[in-house]
Order: sequence, then structure tokens, then C-alpha cells
Amino acid sequence: MAKTDEKNIKISHEHNDYLWLEYDDAIKKTTFENAKNVLSKANEFLSATC
Repeated sequence: MAKTDEKNIKISHEHNDYLWLEYDDAIKKTTFENAKNVLSKANEFLSATC
């Protein structure tokens, strides 16, 4: 999870593209169960600390 005002995004050679999504849309788009778990835990943490 990230937030930036930077318009010029650089990704590594391991990635083809990027997409900025709100949490609910990111969960829907994520296909790997482990990635969903990490995203969910990060959202819970950020919701509790913000």
C-alpha cells in the first residue's frame, strides 16, 4: 500500500505495469490469496493507526 503525489512512477524490470486502486477495488482485482491476506492486514493496520 502506498500513497504519493509523484507523477513519474518507475517500476522494476520484474513488473509490466502498475495501477492505483482504492482498497475495495484492489481486493477484487487481486488474484493470489496470500496477496489478499497481506493487503487485508495492511489495511487493518493503517485503519487502526490513522
